[in-house]
Amino acid sequence: MNRFCRAGAFITVLLLLAVWGCAWGAPFEGPMAELEERRRTTAAMMEAATVWVVVEEKDIISNGSGFLVADGCVMTNAHVVNKVRRGGKIYVLNESIPMREAAIVDMVLDDPGRGIGMKDFALLRFTPPKGVKLPTLSFNLEVKRMDMVSAWGYPAMVTRLDRSTRPIVRDGDTRGLTPAPVVYTEGTVSTIVNNGFGSTIIHSANVTGGNSGGPLVNSRGEVVGINTWRYMEQNEGASLNLSIMANDVVAFLRSSGIEPRISAEQSRKAGSGKGQKSEDRRRNVGRFSVTVPEGWSVTDEEKDMIFLNTNGKAILVGIISAPSKGASLSLLADVYAEEFGAEPFLDGKMYRFNYTDKNGTDTMAFINDGGNDTHILVFISGDPTEPGVMEILDSLERN
Repeated sequence: MNRFCRAGAFITVLLLLAVWGCAWGAPFEGPMAELEERRRTTAAMMEAATVWVVVEEKDIISNGSGFLVADGCVMTNAHVVNKVRRGGKIYVLNESIPMREAAIVDMVLDDPGRGIGMKDFALLRFTPPKGVKLPTLSFNLEVKRMDMVSAWGYPAMVTRLDRSTRPIVRDGDTRGLTPAPVVYTEGTVSTIVNNGFGSTIIHSANVTGGNSGGPLVNSRGEVVGINTWRYMEQNEGASLNLSIMANDVVAFLRSSGIEPRISAEQSRKAGSGKGQKSEDRRRNVGRFSVTVPEGWSVTDEEKDMIFLNTNGKAILVGIISAPSKGASLSLLADVYAEEFGAEPFLDGKMYRFNYTDKNGTDTMAFINDGGNDTHILVFISGDPTEPGVMEILDSLERN
């Protein structure tokens, strides 16, 4: 039996949905297509904003990663570039930036004996190519356990396989160097630790040698940390991926004369997590707002959509508003039926769908007329009786 039929909250969910509505300018094809398109847009931004940092110091060539924080300015780790103090050159490049020589503007590298939490920052400056508009990444100072994150950079174990590294490997020569492909890995925040010198993000987005200095970002491509270490415990056969938190990076940039971009959400709301007041955990969704329960995290968010999950993707709740473009609710139901691969059931003034998503998870979805030529889609992927689901639905209200 489909587990949604066992949901004691089923009727309550229907009643709640009957009074919801807001407005969103998403493509008519449906929210999943829109989400996939936005992921591609974020990926394109990250590919243009993440740079390969190549250091030539005498007969030794090393490499790391970095990311754009201002026009012609790259943030990276100090340990990636500090050897050039003895003479040498630094180059930055990616698919949008042909090889450019860079100079160190400012650098902070604490005593290595401090271990994780130490300050390990360098700001580089280069001359951007003419006629090329390069993105500058924003920072989000809010990160907590179970947040979805991704690491972007140039791990040596991948870049050495690409044609771009042949001159380095064969001849130790950086002339004619072409950009290596940027590498993306995905994971979740495991915890945040503090050893007295600073806070460090421990996460499951895999990083290796060469990732140092690259950005750790949330689903919107906002920087929440800078990838700095990979800790290996040989006796245990275990490893940890470690990133310095964005607030320390922002403090360094400001001390270096750079005012970094802060996400609009972060400018509006500071802080989150355990012990936070419910009103501080509110998220706006168009003309509505919703509360993120304790233990839940925001996996994706725009002004007219939000995706929440818990238990490492075990349950996903999405709330999306979209334009009706003059279509009736029954016609919209037919459009969603094709997208979901499920027949709609008319229940009062709304349509309901039960289907299995591409990951094999039972999903319950509803569409309802939101007024003003809009409609609202709410879906629950996973068990709707999971703690927190009804709290989310109960908290949805008009601003």
